[in-house]
Amino acid sequence: MTNNDLIDKFSTDIDIAWGELDALNHLNGSVYFRHFETARVKFFSFIELDKVWQQNKIGPVLKDNFAKYIHPVTYPDLLTIEVTVSEIQNDRFTLNYNVHSQMQKRTTTVGKSIIVMIDLKAGISTNIPQNILDNLHRYSSQQC
Repeated sequence: MTNNDLIDKFSTDIDIAWGELDALNHLNGSVYFRHFETARVKFFSFIELDKVWQQNKIGPVLKDNFAKYIHPVTYPDLLTIEVTVSEIQNDRFTLNYNVHSQMQKRTTTVGKSIIVMIDLKAGISTNIPQNILDNLHRYSSQQC
């Protein structure tokens, strides 16, 4: 895949599993973070960040993770998680998640993760490689 093959929007669908519900039959709050992780890893692969950490031993590390619950989700449902990028700096960026319920036809949850690029050998933060920066800007909600 090349940068020209990328689209300007990234999303992934996730089916809700019965076992992800809490005692009130709502999607358990902690499960959203697993779904964010699934969307994040798919996004990293899509922008070819997985190749960077395999080849250069530079990888993304989760610094912070946040969620704001707007409407409860119940079973059955299919969630679409849209990922955008903001706050791009030399060594870090923020991923934003918009969780849309197909059953409710509305946003149920929003979240964000702060990602820091780490030199895996040295154990310190490092600059984001230029090709990854270019790909991140394509998905930037700031329209950089």
